[in-house]
Amino acid sequence: MGWIGDKLALFSKNLEQYAGGYVRDLVMKGSEDLEGRADIDDLAVWMKDAMDRLTSLVDEETAKKIMTQNACRFIEETFLGDTAGALAKLRAVYRENRDIDEIIDLMNKDTSFNSGSMFPRYERIGSTLFNTKRPCRAKEYEAAASRYERQLNYCYCPFVRATKEKIAPVYCSCGAAFNKFIWEEIVEGEVKTEVVESVMAGGETCRFAIILPEA
Repeated sequence: MGWIGDKLALFSKNLEQYAGGYVRDLVMKGSEDLEGRADIDDLAVWMKDAMDRLTSLVDEETAKKIMTQNACRFIEETFLGDTAGALAKLRAVYRENRDIDEIIDLMNKDTSFNSGSMFPRYERIGSTLFNTKRPCRAKEYEAAASRYERQLNYCYCPFVRATKEKIAPVYCSCGAAFNKFIWEEIVEGEVKTEVVESVMAGGETCRFAIILPEA
């Protein structure tokens, strides 16, 4: 099942690492029925139920750790060009001057992917960065006639974008952590992320906070 199967395997691994085999088995119940299928409606129904099971079995912090480690990695799982090289250049600039605003400016000015930036767009408010995601399919999003259609075209995640019910906000810790692993490559320190707002939890946008270590 390719990427979907790999993500399910990673979810299972993280469940066992942070919550143990018993919780893993309960949460992953029914995932074997997804083998060979990648229908977004089936994925959404299963993941909604899996998250309900997870949040009933572990505390919020444990659930967040699990979902954070499920995040897609900018270097390994995107097809945007030389992501590793681009991060290495930003890391070198940051090592020299420790100026976050300059890094954000360089990210925004990047034109290496279809004449646009390969990086998410960030704004800094005090010591915290924020990323408000743009819709995955912008034209379809603008033309959407219902909230559900807007959700389908805003969300990037094939596991949940077709859900017809709100999903636990902690699920989107993986979306927030996409930023975590970008910034940890740049600042060479631990970065924390938080979900500020999520379309899947009923919000109008997906907005994440990125808390950097002190320079």
